[in-house]
Amino acid sequence: MRDVAFTLAFLATDGERITDTEVPLTLDEVRALMELLQERLGDHHWRFVPLRARRHVLLWHEGFARLHCEAPDELKGELFEPHLPRGDGETIVRQLIYNALELLDRHELNRRRIEEGKPPANLLWLYEPGIMPRLPSLRLVAGMIRADAVTDHIPMRGLCIAAGIRPHRPPAVDLDNLSESYERLAEFVTDLLPDTDLLIVHIREADKASHRKDPELKVFTLQRFAEVLLPRLLESVQAYEDARFLLLCTHRTHSVLGKHVPGEVPFLFLPRRGVSRADEFHEAAAQTVGIKVDRACELARWLLDMEVPIGFA
Repeated sequence: MRDVAFTLAFLATDGERITDTEVPLTLDEVRALMELLQERLGDHHWRFVPLRARRHVLLWHEGFARLHCEAPDELKGELFEPHLPRGDGETIVRQLIYNALELLDRHELNRRRIEEGKPPANLLWLYEPGIMPRLPSLRLVAGMIRADAVTDHIPMRGLCIAAGIRPHRPPAVDLDNLSESYERLAEFVTDLLPDTDLLIVHIREADKASHRKDPELKVFTLQRFAEVLLPRLLESVQAYEDARFLLLCTHRTHSVLGKHVPGEVPFLFLPRRGVSRADEFHEAAAQTVGIKVDRACELARWLLDMEVPIGFA
């Protein structure tokens, strides 16, 4: 057994059904609830870790990762008991959830939220169990380069640390003031470039808009990216001799369904490595024209001058 990390969310329940899957909490409210859970339920097995994000972390020392745990996004209105974790150690995890429910339900913060007509944060929801991946250091694999990443995404930051990539937290991006936010981000990235060999910039605004089921907002974020951020990034990179630039969509998020869906995604590599008929950058174009890459890791090897088979369409 190894230490297991769960994504931790606060949901609302009436004691039987999940009444809300999104319970907006302030940082002080999160801290109060997490401190209560750590004080009353935390021990050498459990550690509650609050984050500056909508989700948090629970660490299970020498726990079981072979659990089927459902994400909460589609569970509103469902009885919560049938959707609790199943698999190795399920009795232990379920007991923790019920113990937390008893504590959270009586907490003054949640009683006050109910009086104010707000959903209580009284159901602890655990999903995405995982163990620390054993990854080779990118610095060693790619020839002693220095690699940095700009991201505020918790899983991405953890993956970077595991692979020996230095994560940097970017300036906050405000969807209501996206042009100015992208200007600040461009300045931040430009300042990092002289001190690194490989810089990864993780941009999530279009994905966030899709999860909100807001196609118009998604289009807006992509327009601002193309008009404000992308030209600045290209200008900064092209100032360096032999610089390379890879623009990649990591996955598809359906802006009507609000969730991830399978399918091909586009990428752009500069300088070009082959002739492509593609003159647009979107999922439909990725399905019909351009260079086909079966595995994302092939792009990383390609970017760093590693030989790998690439098919053309």
